[in-house]
Amino acid sequence: MSNETKKDVERNVLIIDDYFLVRENHKLIFKKIGFNVIEANNGEEAFEKIQEAGVEKISLIIVDVLMPVMDGVEFVKKAHEKFDAELPPVFVCSSASDLPLVKKMASIGIAGFMVKPVDYKLLISKLQRFFPDISYS
Repeated sequence: MSNETKKDVERNVLIIDDYFLVRENHKLIFKKIGFNVIEANNGEEAFEKIQEAGVEKISLIIVDVLMPVMDGVEFVKKAHEKFDAELPPVFVCSSASDLPLVKKMASIGIAGFMVKPVDYKLLISKLQRFFPDISYS
């Protein structure tokens, strides 16, 4: 058994978004706060990445809603079905912000919802509930 402190634990974030520039922006921020980044273009590819890494190695998932192949809603539903309690916190970052969509995402089990463009200071403050030692300046 190891005597690791929280800061010694490796953290991996899975960023799921079909738009390259969004993934790049997320990647820069998450690397700055100490996460390793795994990227996927859609929900289907994200499942492949989770299988490769192992769900227990994923600390956080950031997912867009509107994507080809498998959208964010379908991904979150299937991820809850497949991984249940093992699923890490899921945050939705989407340009779609209508109230019915937000309510639908909340009802299927997400940790938070952010509208694009993302206010990263606000996102980090929301993530501190799960990772109290992270900060963004």
